[in-house]
Amino acid sequence: MRRILTLLTALPFTLLAQTTWQVDVGGSTLPGQDDPYYAPQHLEIMLGDIVEWDESSGTHNVDGSLSSFPTNPAGFFSGTPQNTSWPFSHTFLVAGVYTYHCEQQDHDLTQFGTITVIDPSGVQSYAAPDRIVLF
Repeated sequence: MRRILTLLTALPFTLLAQTTWQVDVGGSTLPGQDDPYYAPQHLEIMLGDIVEWDESSGTHNVDGSLSSFPTNPAGFFSGTPQNTSWPFSHTFLVAGVYTYHCEQQDHDLTQFGTITVIDPSGVQSYAAPDRIVLF
């Protein structure tokens, strides 16, 4: 009986657990190299989940700032582009559709992504912004 009560007590915390999503960051605009990328490029996550970007090659950053993407529900930014191995993580606490890219010269042509954050506490729908931003 004590085990059942313990399991029932822990169940709500298990349902609210955060998930950490991994995004590989790499590529280069140099000839003979893979184009700059984020993999996966598009994610659908739950409110409170964490996304961690890990740089595997090249010089990159993660820019989802409100100055670059004013329609994002909240901003996130890893700092200036770095060519060393780095992780950057962000916890998404506001539901909606986020757009981001790399600021390194011409990387934003192929190195961009979206994150759709779903709030599990209600029935909601989100649509990606209907405008295209060119840099």
